Amino acid sequence: DARPDLNRADLRDVHFDGWFEAGLTGSECVLRLRMNSCNKASIAENGGSVEGLDCQERGDSRFKFLSYVDQPGTGFLGIATLRGDPVTGEILVGDANIGGPALDRYRTTALQMYDLINGDLTDEEFLTGEDVRTYLENLDRVQLPARPRIDFSVALAHGTALPSDVASVDQRMAAFATRAQFLAGPAGRSNTFIDRRAALKGSDTERRLMESFETLMLAGIDVVPDGFGPADIGDDILDRVSPFRVPAHEQLRDFIEQENAISRRNVMMPNEFIDNSVLFFVNQHKNWPRARLEIGLNRLLYFHTQLHELGHCLGLRHDFGASADTGNYDDEYYHINRQFPLPNPAAYDVDGTPGLNATEQIAFEAALDEARRKRELAGIDTHMDSSVMEYNAQWYGRTVTEAGRYDIAALSFGYGDLVEVYENTDRRDVADIDPTNTGRAWAKYYQGGEACAVDADCAFSTEGSRSGELNDVNLSAGLTQSCVPHPNGETTHGRICSGFDDDVAALAVGNPRSAHLPVDYRFCSDERVGTLGWCHRFDEGDSYREIVRNLAEQYERQYIFTNFRRYRSDFEIGQYIFGRLIGRHFTILQDIFQNLLFRYQVDPEFRTDDDDFGFYDQFMASADVLNFYARILGQPDIGSYAFNPASGNFERFSATPDAFGAEVSLSIGLGRYLSSTYQRGLTGIFRIERIGSFYDKWFAMQMLTQRGWTTSFTRDVPFWTNFYDLFPIEMQQVFQGIIQDQPESISPRIACDPSSPPDSCVDARVIYMDFYRGDCSQPETCRPDPVAETYAGLDIIDGGSSVLLQYLAAVFALADFPVFFDTTFQNQLFICVEGEGDCFDPSDGSVEGVDFVRHRSSRFGKTFLAFQIEPSIAIPNQESIGFNMVEEASNNAFAIDILDRLADGQTVPQGELDELEARGYHLPLSVDEALSDLSSLDRRQRSLESFFFQLIDLQRQLGIASYLGF
Repeated sequence: DARPDLNRADLRDVHFDGWFEAGLTGSECVLRLRMNSCNKASIAENGGSVEGLDCQERGDSRFKFLSYVDQPGTGFLGIATLRGDPVTGEILVGDANIGGPALDRYRTTALQMYDLINGDLTDEEFLTGEDVRTYLENLDRVQLPARPRIDFSVALAHGTALPSDVASVDQRMAAFATRAQFLAGPAGRSNTFIDRRAALKGSDTERRLMESFETLMLAGIDVVPDGFGPADIGDDILDRVSPFRVPAHEQLRDFIEQENAISRRNVMMPNEFIDNSVLFFVNQHKNWPRARLEIGLNRLLYFHTQLHELGHCLGLRHDFGASADTGNYDDEYYHINRQFPLPNPAAYDVDGTPGLNATEQIAFEAALDEARRKRELAGIDTHMDSSVMEYNAQWYGRTVTEAGRYDIAALSFGYGDLVEVYENTDRRDVADIDPTNTGRAWAKYYQGGEACAVDADCAFSTEGSRSGELNDVNLSAGLTQSCVPHPNGETTHGRICSGFDDDVAALAVGNPRSAHLPVDYRFCSDERVGTLGWCHRFDEGDSYREIVRNLAEQYERQYIFTNFRRYRSDFEIGQYIFGRLIGRHFTILQDIFQNLLFRYQVDPEFRTDDDDFGFYDQFMASADVLNFYARILGQPDIGSYAFNPASGNFERFSATPDAFGAEVSLSIGLGRYLSSTYQRGLTGIFRIERIGSFYDKWFAMQMLTQRGWTTSFTRDVPFWTNFYDLFPIEMQQVFQGIIQDQPESISPRIACDPSSPPDSCVDARVIYMDFYRGDCSQPETCRPDPVAETYAGLDIIDGGSSVLLQYLAAVFALADFPVFFDTTFQNQLFICVEGEGDCFDPSDGSVEGVDFVRHRSSRFGKTFLAFQIEPSIAIPNQESIGFNMVEEASNNAFAIDILDRLADGQTVPQGELDELEARGYHLPLSVDEALSDLSSLDRRQRSLESFFFQLIDLQRQLGIASYLGF
């Protein structure tokens, strides 16, 4: 046995020399791996020279090579090079190459986590100043955006979805499709205002927004030379990163095209998801001696890369549909699925009224989370795959050490003309069949299409010239050729021999319990990535909703590995934004949303598909995508928080968790650092040390707002739609919250353990809202308001806002929400200075405080004016954002005047105090409290009035309220 004792403490390379003499044996082997005569052991025995050795050289067409490229700077993980007959296309030689440096990086990351788990590496040594163990624990105390009040996907599977839930989806989608008809193709683009962004190109606004070190980092200038700074930013840099010059969807498309070009050449580049799947392996074997673990990791990483590249050498293409091929997963998936089924919502609906109330919802969601936990612990994620040719999120975590079902089927078809069919001896319905309850058998494949007059003219008929090649399965299933009318008409085109594909499909027509049934595979390769909602690199899940949920979990789990330098020389913002955030998350999420409309328009049968990867699954997954983006936008900053009676929220007062006076502390894992930090060396080098979540929020806003994201469906079917067209109520709430700096609309809630003492929060849990409202054009299909009802009893954690993000939200919304046939949103933001040329007087009969509102600024000596709008039936929360902000400023001015007098010890008339309370302000209990409230309100007032001027200037630059700008 060439295998050494992997547990020996002195394990070294020399102990593996016996492997160089090993070989594969067995008549069942299609391929046999042979050792090159020139190897490490033979060269050592030959005095360190290859002279005199009979080496197998690259380029020798008698051999296919499996090479390990260990040269520094090797960028790829794996690459297969094929050489074939230029006339017939037959593959003659295929070499597989594996990049050593990529494998080394993954092994290093895995071993770092191994050392952290076992205490051999301190947290500070791994990540300066960050508690990694606390981070990993805190992830369990962050609740993902809540599922809808009845888990729609599970309810559909159990047949218990309420008619109102189904109707709300149907109605919302029908309205979306109608609106999208005016936004399709070139004519649709002309109905948008997306060119408004270009008006800001070269403006003072662009200069103020982009003149920062962050812009330099985004442009790929990782190390800023001494003497060079934001003031030196020119058009060459702005053309690459400014949102007013480069739409985010173009950056998405560029990334996909680059990956497609590489992938089509059988090259696999490294990706950050591998970290997490390798860490799963480390956790499973953390009790192994370190030397054995390192060998185990090397073998795991190498083996799965080898399988993939050898698949290319045999002619297999990438199959990015394998992770969604739910009918052909590994057997263990179906066993786990049956052992730990998802709970039925109907079992928790015990109060006699349709739907789950709040208590029932909590009980159901707790059971759902527990079922998912058990499924993951049983390893269900590692079995959700049908091919080694997929790039899925758990690629190196697969426990199956052989090819998948698709790989075997594809090779059997390509080399043996054999196709699988189900042998349905138990006569199960086709919908109930899976690989563990119904066997498969191989049938001989035939092409069909030859001209014929009778069956005997067809080679693979029972009387045909090649009938001897038909096997028992063909004969018992009736899969033999027959002479059938031409599909374009027998009169004009005669008759042709039937094809296998049509014959096997006919087995299930009219009899879904037939003794033989077709085996179908989901397949999609490089050219279709992104054109199908389930066809992506590095996704994972047995439904659209699970794909989104897994991406949300990956987003959190990867934080400490992707947002901190950790002494890496190649760490940069551009790599994080475009290689990870956009390339591994946002492209998949955007495609799921955009593909929903395309399939709905072109495939009528899709509209009633309630299976996994069907219409209802994809619609609700799009709602989950909205919730994920909203979660990024509302994610709080790390630090210490205290309750502010004036606002009624927990507000951040220190950047350090557990500071003195903290009632709630958010450490890493519960929150994310909003801002970035930089390091400066003694030589003057200036480079980024930590990437803040500001960028995540910036790009998440663009994902929600930008129109024009399409892939290669056809040349004339782009839909210039965005999330506002499908989810107007939800988008209204999200962007109203950001623009108005209104944390109750967007921020997460905080839940504390009931045992928490006063002024303290023990075991804090961060809870993100579910914004989905259903269809509110009718009361019976409208879900409860998340702010006023669903989460009304929970405290709000105000994680802090950014004036820049507030302004960008206004820019993106004004550019991408309005369309020529619906300009409501831009009317909501309208504010003007009374008496100036672009302002107008309220109409006769208008009521101040109801139809319009004024605020006289004592600081600037100007009066701001805003008007209320009439909400549409379908968007009940549609109200003037400008009106609300000006009204708040007016109320603040009234409160500041009273608080100023109270702080001076003056007596304020009771009528004014009553009016103060009527406007929503609490009365201070002391002079100190009055001074504190006064300071807080004054800061807010300055911020509001400054934002008014910025908003008015922005509207003028965009042409809003002018004659030509509508």
